[in-house]
Amino acid sequence: MSGAELARALEMLPGTYRQIESGRRRLKFELASQIAIILDCTVDELITGEISTERVPLAPALTSLNVDLPVFGSFDLSGEMVLVDSGNKIARHPIVADVKSAYAMHIANNDAGPRFEIGDTIIVDPTKPVSNQWAVVGISRDDKVIAQIHKVEAIDAERSLLRLTDGNTISLENVVSVDLIVDVQLV
Repeated sequence: MSGAELARALEMLPGTYRQIESGRRRLKFELASQIAIILDCTVDELITGEISTERVPLAPALTSLNVDLPVFGSFDLSGEMVLVDSGNKIARHPIVADVKSAYAMHIANNDAGPRFEIGDTIIVDPTKPVSNQWAVVGISRDDKVIAQIHKVEAIDAERSLLRLTDGNTISLENVVSVDLIVDVQLV
């Protein structure tokens, strides 16, 4: 597949793809994931150039992915991220193929660093149990649901607290939902 064909499959300008290929523009993980799916390889194989002989295909062909995963944008409101339905949809990764309540979230500020950077899109699976995982925590404040990304240690129902790995806690009285971030990025 030529660079122009790959750029077309990625719905980007050939010049933008050439900048990424030449190293003048940073290759983000979500774009590397898309390229790997199109080229039927792993991201590791794409980056290192070493092809595994015992690899099982990780994802179906790009044409068979459903583009129905809703993307929530976020904007800063007094230092907090608020989820807003962007109206956009992205390809549903096979890891959440059967999870109808899954969604994607676009990172718009530095609150999720260093794990996620501005511009990243993450996939959220609200059906996974939360324990020592990155999670989107929906918190009710002033009749608004504010989403924050935290590394969650455990839910302490006895003391009505959500314990975070940094030692902080959040009162469950204000928590609307705790949804697991799936460690897959795909836009």
